[in-house]
Amino acid sequence: KPPASKVLLDNTVPLTAAIEANQSLQSHMEYIIWKIAEIVRRYSDFDLLNNSLQIAGLSLPLPPKKLIGNMDREFIGGRQKVLQNYLNIITTNHILSNSNKSSALLIRMFNEQGTLKDLIYKVKPKDPFLRDYCNPKKIQGLELQQIKTYRQQVLEVLKFLLDKGFPYGHLHASNVLLEGDTCQLLDLENSLKINTLESVDVHCFGHLLYEMTTARLDSFSPALSMAVVAMLESTLSCEACKDGRSTVSWLLQMPLFCDVLLTTSKKPQFKIPTKLKEASSIAKECIEKRLIDEQKQVHQHQRLMRPQSHHGSEEERKQRKIIA
Repeated sequence: KPPASKVLLDNTVPLTAAIEANQSLQSHMEYIIWKIAEIVRRYSDFDLLNNSLQIAGLSLPLPPKKLIGNMDREFIGGRQKVLQNYLNIITTNHILSNSNKSSALLIRMFNEQGTLKDLIYKVKPKDPFLRDYCNPKKIQGLELQQIKTYRQQVLEVLKFLLDKGFPYGHLHASNVLLEGDTCQLLDLENSLKINTLESVDVHCFGHLLYEMTTARLDSFSPALSMAVVAMLESTLSCEACKDGRSTVSWLLQMPLFCDVLLTTSKKPQFKIPTKLKEASSIAKECIEKRLIDEQKQVHQHQRLMRPQSHHGSEEERKQRKIIA
């Protein structure tokens, strides 16, 4: 159970930060910002934040500091609008708006080759995160043979884990560690959710495949081979999510990657204590039940809203006027 001082956030809801008011305090102005709770910040706080984000290489519209006339009400009103625009740009950037103040730290052996994301973005794992990923200069999709190889390896690991009753649930390019021509999945400690936990892995794999192919996640590229499009439709389309037809085993049999042969020097092992396996199974059942319940609530809300939308439509209003 989270502490009373902590506020639970839904990361599917867009983050916003609105400057609601300002107040004069001695020789400086403070701006009252509402996110999930009210906070108070001076201009110097914005300046410190901006300096910390410079390494990202983005042009952020922070207004310059003003020493004379900075308490004038007209100036303060204008500055508040500019600072609001500055906050809007930061909160809509999924990397800049992320905070790791409340998190757990897991220490691993350093890997010079880095992750699949490093390969896609053509960066080194030693470089600062914001510089590498916030405003990349050299990103490029992988060659088809590389995509085939990594795709096969990732799906084989997902199938292995699922066969052991341990859905992965946290698949993305930063969690795929490269070692020579092979890859490993990191962060077995984490988990996500969709319809069933296997469908989470399948859906996340679709995002990973798209990023490997286009080097993008936030924009659509029409220049994709039909074979890749077929697999993306099998993992990311509304129909695939709705009927749950795509499984890891089914994806492994798709013809696009049937010519990939994997060579491994040792047999994979994954030992789970009995108590942990039982706890994991219970957690899986609870998560899937909650997902089903939440989806029922969404569908019920949509059914209730449909008649209201119809009665409020322009065509319906015109029809009522004609009848009247």
